Amino acid sequence: MSDKPPPFRRVAFSHWLNLAFLTGGVLAGVFHDPTWFAVTAAVESGFLWVVPDIGPFRLAVERAHRDDQKEDERAFYLDHLWGLKDTQDDRGFFRRLLVAAPEAHLDDRIVDRNTAAYADYVEMRGIVTRLGELVGMPAVRLTQTEVDRLEELITGYLRVLAACRPLRQAISAIDERALKRELDQVTRALELATPEIRPALIEREALTRAQLERLPQLIATLQLFESRARSIVHQFHHIQTQVIANPAMDVHSMVSEIVERQALATDPLGALAADQAVQDFMAKVNAPKRAAARKPQAQ
Repeated sequence: MSDKPPPFRRVAFSHWLNLAFLTGGVLAGVFHDPTWFAVTAAVESGFLWVVPDIGPFRLAVERAHRDDQKEDERAFYLDHLWGLKDTQDDRGFFRRLLVAAPEAHLDDRIVDRNTAAYADYVEMRGIVTRLGELVGMPAVRLTQTEVDRLEELITGYLRVLAACRPLRQAISAIDERALKRELDQVTRALELATPEIRPALIEREALTRAQLERLPQLIATLQLFESRARSIVHQFHHIQTQVIANPAMDVHSMVSEIVERQALATDPLGALAADQAVQDFMAKVNAPKRAAARKPQAQ
C-alpha cells in the first residue's frame, strides 16, 4: 500500500471540464486575442488553488484513491499467488487515440486457475456478487457498505494465502537433521575447545539451536494460516446462508467479528519478519567477532 496522499490537484487538472477550458483558452489566445493566455492562466491558477480544498471534491478523490490502493493490493496478491497476464494494447495508434481500451478485470488476467485456493477465491467472489444483487431489495438489511467489506475480507484471504508461501519456503530450507548433527558436533567440540575458540563455538551453538527452535514455530504458524484461510471460506458460506434465511440480519457485526478474530487487517508475517530482522542484525554484528575468533585457530 502506497503512503502517498491522494493527488487532489492532479485530478482537478486532468478533469475533462478543466482540459476543455484550457483548450478553449489556448484557441482563443491564438485566433482571437493573446490576452486570453493571461486570463486562462489566472483562472487556471485560481481553479487549482480553490477546487482541491472543496469538501465533496476531496471526499470523491479520497474514495477513488482508496479504491485504487485496494485494487493494487489485490493485484499484488493475485500475481504473487497465481500470476497475472500483462495488459498490452496491440491496437493501432489512431485506434488507441480515439477509442478507450476496454478495462481488463483482474480475475480475467489470472494465469494459474488449477488450484483449490483459486476455486475458493472464485466461489467467494460469486457469493459477494449474489449478495450484492440483494442490496436495495425490500426487507433486506444488507447495504453496499457491507458488500464492500466482504470484498475487503476476500483481500484478507489472499493476504493470508500469500503469507503461507514464504513460510513453506522457509520450512523447506531448514534441514532439521543437518542442524541436529551440527549441534552435536559443536557440543562435542566445546568439550575439547581452547579458550581462544570457545566464544566462536558458543555463538555457533546458540545460532544452530535458535534455528532448531524456530522450526516448530514456523510449522505451527503455517498450519495456523492454512486453517485461517479455510475458515474464511466457510464463514463466507455461513454469511450467505444467514442472509438468505434472515435478510434482516446484521451483516456488519458479523464481518467485523470475522476481521477481528482472524486478524485480517494486519500483516500476517509482521511479527515473524520483525523477529527475523533482529536475528539478521545480530548475525551481522557478531560477524567480526567470529572472524577474530577464527584467526588464532587458523594460526
